[in-house]
Amino acid sequence: MRDPYLRPDADVLKNLLGIKDADKLERAEADIAGFALADVDGAVASA
Repeated sequence: MRDPYLRPDADVLKNLLGIKDADKLERAEADIAGFALADVDGAVASA
């Protein structure tokens, strides 16, 4: 049985970015997490 969280056309998790390549998805996730962390750090520093 195929994992329902994987894209039907690739062995990559379904994602809102439509990325089908695992390495590209990993880089995108790291970039997004980094931006979110920088945003949190900025909010804490200005508080």
